Amino acid sequence: MTLSLDKTLEAFRDGGFVIVTDDADRENEGDLFLLASAATTEKIGFMIRYTSGVICVAMTEERSRQLHLPLMVKQNQDTKRTAFTVTVDAKHEITTGISAKERANTIRALADLSSTAEDFIRPGHIFPLIAHEGGLAARRGHTEAIVEMCKLVGENQVGVISELVNEDGSMMRGENLTRFASEQGIPILSIAQLMSALEGSNKLDSQKEFHLNWAELPRSSSGQIKQWQIATFLGRGGVDHALLKFGILNSEKPLLVRIHSECLTGDVLGSLRCDCGSQLERAMNEIESAGSGLIIYLRDQEGEALDYPKKSRLINCKIKALIPLMPI
Repeated sequence: MTLSLDKTLEAFRDGGFVIVTDDADRENEGDLFLLASAATTEKIGFMIRYTSGVICVAMTEERSRQLHLPLMVKQNQDTKRTAFTVTVDAKHEITTGISAKERANTIRALADLSSTAEDFIRPGHIFPLIAHEGGLAARRGHTEAIVEMCKLVGENQVGVISELVNEDGSMMRGENLTRFASEQGIPILSIAQLMSALEGSNKLDSQKEFHLNWAELPRSSSGQIKQWQIATFLGRGGVDHALLKFGILNSEKPLLVRIHSECLTGDVLGSLRCDCGSQLERAMNEIESAGSGLIIYLRDQEGEALDYPKKSRLINCKIKALIPLMPI
């Protein structure tokens, strides 16, 4: 069923379903969207019947931190970098957690701002997702789309999504998706249409801004205390990266910037089998000498970043074979 964006958002605000499709060259899927606060036994039962049955709840990074929901895995290998957290069930009035009623209870609890981390057990049967801080401007996924829609209708930025499937279990696309929407009386919207509306209202561009909370980070350098500051931001795949700032940053002079990939063995343990630590130290010294600068510290950038014994052996083999190390 095709409605105007205003009518579609009105239906969503009133607790109704909306089908949202993404780009044909991405997942090319249609997801059922629902406000988490509007989850009922009947609505979640409907979702379970017509979708894959994997019910996800998208939320902001801030909300995930409030509920102490860490990422499911440290090294995200999902091709779309979907930021799954640990699964949860609501702690109260629970038996198995799998029924439509109990899943609806868990979903509403995730949206309830009075809920705390202690109100959930882990693992569970609901899959929370963390939306990219940059919104659809940074990642054109269903996770970001539903958080944007929650924001547009003035609701808590927590929404339910699940992928629609055909009776044979294949993904519902094209004519099948349009027919289903018409038969069920559910409005259908594309992420491209949603982005156009956000661009038209200048709300999309605002999502590109990062709001950083800086903390003091004093550092000993050449016998002196240098005052750095540190802040974190959420990158694609739900990984927390860090920004290290020294001095006052302004646009009147060139800014020294280093992009540095995390290396525990070199940066922290002082390994002699790589020069990561010395590169970071040299960059910080140069920035201090210049009076200001920025280090972008990227975590989990290497596919084998956490396999330290293997990484150490690999670097040792490179040294023995006289193969120069790639700069980081």
